[in-house]
Formats: sequence, C-alpha cells, structure tokens
Amino acid sequence: MVWAGLSAVHSQTVKECSVYTPVKPVLIPKGGEFVYKKPAQARLLSNQIIKTRQVKNADVCSISLYNYNGQPIHVYLDSVYSGSIDANSIGVLNNISSESALYCITDDQEYSWEDVADCSCKLTFHLRIKKGEGEIKP
Repeated sequence: MVWAGLSAVHSQTVKECSVYTPVKPVLIPKGGEFVYKKPAQARLLSNQIIKTRQVKNADVCSISLYNYNGQPIHVYLDSVYSGSIDANSIGVLNNISSESALYCITDDQEYSWEDVADCSCKLTFHLRIKKGEGEIKP
C-alpha cells in the first residue's frame, strides 16, 4: 500500500518539458549519400504514450512530437527510421533511451530538426517551420 502511494507521488512529480527545436534547411551533400532518405513505405507512429509505471528503467522514456506542418514528418532515432507523423498530428516514440539522437525531416526533404532525447522529464517536441504557424487537428 505504501509502494502504491509512493508510485503515485513519483508519477505526479515528473516534470513536463516542451522543446521548440529550431528548424534548419536540409543540406544534401553534392555527390555524397544522404543518410536520412525518405522511407519507401512510411509507417505512422503511435499517438499513445506508455504509462510511466510500465517503464521499468529510469533511463527509458516516451517522447511526444507535435507536427504543426501541412506535410508528414519522418522521424529517425540514432539514424534509424522510427516512423512518420501525419500532417498537423501528434506522434509518440516509446521506450526511448536517454541521450538518443533525434532527427526529424519533412516529407519534401527541405526542412529538418535535430535534438537529443532527455528522460529527465515528460518530453514534448514542437516541430514548426515558422514560429506560431500551424495547428494540431484532433
């Protein structure tokens, strides 16, 4: 009974972090190979977060990605394709290791975002090309 109370207190004390990662134009090297290629068959990321109590390791977490753009965004974790987020939608990456490198690129491959997953908080990335532009549709 004490354990249930402590678990409830811990899950309520996890702070939320919103990250507004700056967008960058994608630079494709001439004659070089571009690492983040558009997937031949896109698969959508889940929009459900695994509950904190289901995660057994403190260095593993879930992150939410809000796509405020009118086109899909493809998500790569440590240079491996993880899934895509529909236009004006939310996607969730579950069971992420702390310090994993996150890379997101628009479907037209013109814009990208880079950041590092941080499991010290309930992390939400807001992906926008222009400040204040776009909205998430339910």
